[in-house]
Amino acid sequence: MSSVPAVAQEVVFQDPSGDENGPGTYTLPSVQGFRKGSFDLREVRLRAMADGVEVTVTWQSPPERVQVRTSSGAVHREIPMQVVDLYFQDPTQGPGHREVLPGRRVVVQDPRGWHRGIILSGIPEVLEAHYRRVAPDRAQDLCFPQGLRWTGRTVHARVPRRCLPAEWSRSGVLVLVTALGAGGGFQGMAGGADRRAAWDAEDPWVRRVDAVVGQCNVWEDGLGASPCAIGGCQPCEGHPFVLDLLVPEGTTQQGLLGAYGPGRPAALPLVFPAGTAPGEGSSPGPPPTPDPPSRLPVASIRGETLSLRVPPGIDPAREWPPGTLGALVCPGDQPGGTVVVRGAAGGFLVADHLPDGRPPCPGSEVAF
Repeated sequence: MSSVPAVAQEVVFQDPSGDENGPGTYTLPSVQGFRKGSFDLREVRLRAMADGVEVTVTWQSPPERVQVRTSSGAVHREIPMQVVDLYFQDPTQGPGHREVLPGRRVVVQDPRGWHRGIILSGIPEVLEAHYRRVAPDRAQDLCFPQGLRWTGRTVHARVPRRCLPAEWSRSGVLVLVTALGAGGGFQGMAGGADRRAAWDAEDPWVRRVDAVVGQCNVWEDGLGASPCAIGGCQPCEGHPFVLDLLVPEGTTQQGLLGAYGPGRPAALPLVFPAGTAPGEGSSPGPPPTPDPPSRLPVASIRGETLSLRVPPGIDPAREWPPGTLGALVCPGDQPGGTVVVRGAAGGFLVADHLPDGRPPCPGSEVAF
């Protein structure tokens, strides 16, 4: 990555070609919508406008559109498979979010995290509704602009100034490229289950990466999980689902996306405009602990005592001290009563279900 010096209120970041393969091993399916080079990020440009900021993203090859049906009985709609996340750090703010949206399987390396962001996609209203359900803490700081213009190799979006920090031309940014997943099947566009998942969980709107490339007879069958998967994870455990990103000088995309492991997400640094140095405390350091989830899955039930599984890196005693109240949520988001935290041990949170005449339901979660 190299950045062109900022001129007035314009910032340009450039990225090398030929690196749409994640940590160097990913391979796109040979199917419509995954043209070679169309996920290869080449340039991100931010330019001040009278009514906001124009964001343009340029690819190595023009993205292809795929015809899908956005709901049962609805007309067909042509959308591209590229999704671009831009996460900005506000130098005037304190600690922000360290986790990005679910399904990317990465965190921000800088302990101060990010504060504002923009998600560019062909179905912004669907993604906004989905992430406001499953990641409301982060979605409230994100904009999902509609009315994107796709011209040749470039996508254009205009966003209000509130979508970026006040000093966006000097802010660090993390830019990620993922492939749009099919949710519960494109014919339904349901957005998947309403789950506030851990950092390493999959998301229905981020296309997964498997050991081998998935094959497709028709584009998406609409019957459930998508048959079109990206291939090449080595090893296949906790690996990012990110195809391309901007990286600072002196680092490599392969090294950053390849530095992951069981219980350890890839920690990615921010990129700063030319002539702008990271602020105090933003130098690379050990990967930060992820944000605590708002729901924990119930691992076991013994009478009225529940053991809740806590994601790696989270201190349960600090996040949910004894006496913390939570709501038991049964499958289908049905209410299951109230629980009170008793304590923590061995990476699990122990809670008691307050007797209400019905036993705790299996396959449940506790919402805090």
